[in-house]
Amino acid sequence: MSILARAWEEFTRALDEARDLHERGAEPHTLAELLRYARELLDIIADEIVDEPSSTAADARVVLAQLCGRLESLERNVVPTRH
Repeated sequence: MSILARAWEEFTRALDEARDLHERGAEPHTLAELLRYARELLDIIADEIVDEPSSTAADARVVLAQLCGRLESLERNVVPTRH
């Protein structure tokens, strides 16, 4: 399995787990750690596709942008704002 495939699989698992924990009322710091991990995985995914010139890579970059938006939305909903 490629680095990209492993990172993708792990990212989707982390996001699913974060949603589940959020729905069950998990501690904010637990969610924040999991979301940081998901963010690191997105960085790995981006690094793997950034230099790929194929149309598949272009499609992957569009999907990556959408995933970043979803992760940011989840982060805003579950990570408390610091004052």
